[in-house]
Amino acid sequence: MDFRLEYNRSVWQKFLGDSFLPDDFIRKEEIVKHSGNYTKNVTMLGECPSLQLFIFEINHSSINDARVGLSKEAFTLVRGTKYNRALILFVPQNKADNYRFSYVEYTPVMDDAGKVTREISNPRRFSYILGKNAKVKTPQQYLLEKGIIKDNADLINRFSVEVLTKEFYDRLFNWYKWALDIVRFPEGSGDKTKLTANNNEIQLIRLITRLIFVWFIKQKHLIPDWLFDCNDKNKNSLPNILTDFSPDSSEKGSYYNAILQNLFFATLNREILDNKGKPNREFTEHDDEPINSDYAISYKYRDNKGKSFFKVTHDEIIKLFEKIPFLNGGLFECLDSYIADGKDKKHGIKYYKDGFSREKKRRAFVPDCLFWNKDKEHEGIIHILSEYNFTVEENTPSDIEVSLDPELLGKVFENLLGYLDPDTNKMARNASGSFYTPREIVSYMVDESLDKSYKNENKKFR
Repeated sequence: MDFRLEYNRSVWQKFLGDSFLPDDFIRKEEIVKHSGNYTKNVTMLGECPSLQLFIFEINHSSINDARVGLSKEAFTLVRGTKYNRALILFVPQNKADNYRFSYVEYTPVMDDAGKVTREISNPRRFSYILGKNAKVKTPQQYLLEKGIIKDNADLINRFSVEVLTKEFYDRLFNWYKWALDIVRFPEGSGDKTKLTANNNEIQLIRLITRLIFVWFIKQKHLIPDWLFDCNDKNKNSLPNILTDFSPDSSEKGSYYNAILQNLFFATLNREILDNKGKPNREFTEHDDEPINSDYAISYKYRDNKGKSFFKVTHDEIIKLFEKIPFLNGGLFECLDSYIADGKDKKHGIKYYKDGFSREKKRRAFVPDCLFWNKDKEHEGIIHILSEYNFTVEENTPSDIEVSLDPELLGKVFENLLGYLDPDTNKMARNASGSFYTPREIVSYMVDESLDKSYKNENKKFR
């Protein structure tokens, strides 16, 4: 079963019967009378009595993926059956390149006499996006490699975003522990700056947060692919841009210093144009003075002092970065600070944290292998991120895409921040005060706040 191909009903019926559902799956192909604003045709593809669910194909007219509307129409369809759950293939009417495979369920509501009413509660749709250009590692693993569904609990787990998020976090946490031992960040000021492991925990959390955020906006095509392209056959790829790029090296770190630091601090943290409409992004001056004339400026591109990081010119590097937007949020602000009235009255003193510097002894060391290694024991973080489907459309309590959405950032930050108390070696989340608020609670709080706000506004006009 290749989940990257466009939808094919016969292929899916064979997959469901041979590789996914229990032996009591009854294959059918019956037209169901049901329609809606988006739903045009419904075909029942089968029934699985042991799991108490039907399998439907919904042919719909939604062009922009009207998730809420389609979900409501699906809940109405399932409510008309004898079961309270179904597997549904949502196939666009005019283009089957991309489609959704969803598990839909709701909780029946009983009246005081114990009879099921027509009302439903807690309706939910859990979906995989499949087809052309889809990331298929997760559906391949959960829908195919895990074999035949064993029971209802197994069925629910196959569509669980919590299971997916835990798996992703476990891999990320293994990377974090590996990286703790080998990265070094600068500490101190001026000539007294040293590379140490003293602040590795918080620096790595910053790096992870920044990189995952970049990965989300990459889904909106705001970050170009060349930043993560190791194919030397492509003109604008890392091997053709960087002088000493070595993906498996634990000794070289040009990728972080030349690409990611310049992306974070000189691109995402800097407006594309100045207030006169002129290009605003540029490299630091490379003069011969002991301290560069741009010494105190932390938002300009930096190259290595001596042998260049790049095989191409600085103008070409700026050109490659030029369409990446400015994000005015503080996440990508360089934390290296400058005190103008320090002991050196002429130049002041610079204090290093991020280590965004032209000089090796003052810049962070994050080896290339931490990003690109593909060994299962030590996976590079770019390798990990590349295997998952990320979505910038945040899930709702009733409509959940089985992928990694922006809520992930909060979970990762909370879990890493509350990892270990250095004194007790136990979880320190309580001490740090970092608690993640579940999506359902946030949704309830927003609904209640809006409800009270509307009621208060209505009172004003009575």
